[in-house]
Amino acid sequence: MRSRWLVCLAVAVAAAAALPAAAQSSTTGSLEGVVTNGNGRPVPAAVVTALANRAPVSITTDAEGRFLIPNLVPGTYTVRAEAEGYGAVAQQGVQVSIGDRRRVDFVLQAGIVEEVSVVAEAPLVDAKSTTIGGTFKVDEYADAIPVGRNFSDSFQLAPGVVSGGGTGSGNYSISGSSGLENQYIVDGVNITNTGYGGIGSYNIIYGSLGTGVTT
Repeated sequence: MRSRWLVCLAVAVAAAAALPAAAQSSTTGSLEGVVTNGNGRPVPAAVVTALANRAPVSITTDAEGRFLIPNLVPGTYTVRAEAEGYGAVAQQGVQVSIGDRRRVDFVLQAGIVEEVSVVAEAPLVDAKSTTIGGTFKVDEYADAIPVGRNFSDSFQLAPGVVSGGGTGSGNYSISGSSGLENQYIVDGVNITNTGYGGIGSYNIIYGSLGTGVTT
């Protein structure tokens, strides 16, 4: 149960933002890169596919061999490039994070029939990302950092997130904004209480009616 909550958290933290427009694009990542041949020349019309535990997403390279796959759900992907007359190449273990724009380049060899698989090496710094947030892997920190049992207790692991003060300890202030300006999105569903700005539903008589996240 604990692990499942923390996976949802990664989406919710970055979704809570001061401006609604920013929140609409901060729950996904993207992949970009260039497909070239053994001589370093671009390969146009190559098909690049991102595969994970959901429907694959494919796109075709332009005349300069470039591609961009936007709006990917954070997770680990196998990215495959193929073109007529070339052997396919697959890069495994490509990590896409919230607000991340990961670069994945391919070199295709002419005349090779079998697929070549390589393990991707992610860059240490994503210079194109302006998102303040993070994707948290449970097995990397849960045993070392004390975190409350409610999934919203883990929001403070993201940089710039502190108690909302007057808006309540569970409705956090992010980068100095008021807790009333947040939006909380889990798996594409907005669970923000529009009347009070907190997480989930609220009744003026009965108070909080839950977070809106099923267990």
